[in-house]
Amino acid sequence: MSSNPDPNIKVGNIGTQFKCTMKKTDPNDNTSLVALDLTGNSALQLEFENPKGKRSVKTGSAVSNPATDGKIQFTDSTGIFDISGRWKVRGVTTYSSGNKFYGTWIGFQVSD
Repeated sequence: MSSNPDPNIKVGNIGTQFKCTMKKTDPNDNTSLVALDLTGNSALQLEFENPKGKRSVKTGSAVSNPATDGKIQFTDSTGIFDISGRWKVRGVTTYSSGNKFYGTWIGFQVSD
């Protein structure tokens, strides 16, 4: 998974936008990654972990339609960043079958 959080996130910010690209191993070449097809998912989420290890899951949405590019977007409308330090984020997709696909954690800094 790749992510592009704003490099200047501050405690109390509202409106921070995250776009994560979910990727999987290419079935034709086990050494490269390809975008995960998000079509048919019943839930697209971003999971955050604060510096103290507390996790929270936020509902995301597909960035494009069709959702074959693996991109999930979430905009913080409540100010989830309540402490400074190194945070982490990863994408989570749930398919209609109930199977979940967890992305790789990506770290980012939140400052005062």
